[in-house]
Amino acid sequence: MAIFAFAMPPRLVWANYAPAAALVDPIDGTPVDAVTEYNFNVPSLPPRNVGGQLALADPMQLTITPNTRVRIGAPQTPALLAHEQLHYDVGICIARQVARELMRLREPTVAALATAMQRIVELHFHRRSRLIQRRYDIDSQHGTNAHFQRIWAHMITAALANPNSTQIGGFFL
Repeated sequence: MAIFAFAMPPRLVWANYAPAAALVDPIDGTPVDAVTEYNFNVPSLPPRNVGGQLALADPMQLTITPNTRVRIGAPQTPALLAHEQLHYDVGICIARQVARELMRLREPTVAALATAMQRIVELHFHRRSRLIQRRYDIDSQHGTNAHFQRIWAHMITAALANPNSTQIGGFFL
């Protein structure tokens, strides 16, 4: 058994996007046509005892779901959706890394287990995700630079294809 990450849905479509009057990128504050973030859920299950230490429940499924918005009147093009999908794919890769780290987690008390779990979530879902997402948008100019969009698509697709990937193009998940 294991702790694993599950994306629902794995692929985005425009129907996943809620309309919004105006949008700004949550990381750099620039006006954008679409924003793709994600929610993640770590179920609250009783811990198990492993060699006198507490570990998270096994099996456990971490769920990642889209939190997406599109500007009303924005052209809903395949290129924009592909750019946004890659933002979501970064979240899927991060969720896999979090699942691997949570599998190894062992602590003496429930409080210590909860604190360690929160540190892992903060490091990966907040700090590292934010750095990768920011770099992706800077390099690809929010998907408008086709050359860097292709480079990032290759790097993210390679990381997504490898369930044990710990990096996207040199950026640690």
